[in-house]
Amino acid sequence: PDSIYCPHFWELKWCNYCPYSCSYCYLQGTYRGKSKKELLSTFRDRQELGAILNSFFHEPVWNGKSWGDIIYENMGIQVFNTGELSDSLCMEHSKDPFSMFIIKIFQDQPYHKVLFLTKSDNVNNLLKTEEFDKAIISFSVNAIDVAKRWEIGAPDPIKRLEAASKVQTHGYETRIRYDPIFPINNWKEQYSNIIDETYKRLSPDRITLGTPRGLKNTIRFSKDKSWTSYFTVDTEWGRKLDPSLRYEIYTFMYDKIREYDDKVPIGVCKEEKSLWKQLKGYSFSRKCNCVA
Repeated sequence: PDSIYCPHFWELKWCNYCPYSCSYCYLQGTYRGKSKKELLSTFRDRQELGAILNSFFHEPVWNGKSWGDIIYENMGIQVFNTGELSDSLCMEHSKDPFSMFIIKIFQDQPYHKVLFLTKSDNVNNLLKTEEFDKAIISFSVNAIDVAKRWEIGAPDPIKRLEAASKVQTHGYETRIRYDPIFPINNWKEQYSNIIDETYKRLSPDRITLGTPRGLKNTIRFSKDKSWTSYFTVDTEWGRKLDPSLRYEIYTFMYDKIREYDDKVPIGVCKEEKSLWKQLKGYSFSRKCNCVA
């Protein structure tokens, strides 16, 4: 919607599946309440997916150039998000891990990058990979009490941070998303602690902040709606917290992060342009999680 700031980005639709059951997850609306068993049938055939991507990156379509070449010349490096409709690492336990398959395809072209967005701590295959400069790993992390209450089945946030530390040490570009940030009791202490825990283990290459967003279908298909009690306003991107509270959350998180790192880009996810204007006194980045 025109009132929401969100840079255009590419989705790589390889499946519609997540093994976790986060109460607030917008995929509940995307999946229209389908069970995990039903969603297991949505995985794209690897041979077909590989053929599509190789054609996109390598087959000439105009003046000897592929779509990948043309897009690079006109738009620069693009990031292909594998975690918009799934958890990017949801199949790492299989005999044919998606990460090893997709990283190789992106390594065979010169420009664009693949983004993994995950709550998983299973990064073993990523650590086995030797060539990966076209891959970005982004971990969604929350306050510990929020994770216990609403991120059902997902690894403990500390385990996610330990996994992030491993992939950054291995050499990957590593991003962190604190999203959605809930104003629970003692929220400042809770989120201050998770930032402390982050910087004990790694220095993120980019950070994105987000507050709860309640799209109509998300709320409709959510079994546990307790997370919706914080909403007070309607926007063109669903129900949200009061703007003054969102402003307080973003500026608090910004100031806390800057205690550790005065250069890391800090973005905001799917926020109203009117609130962006209020944040103009802070150096928030327009480059957030899903773009180069």
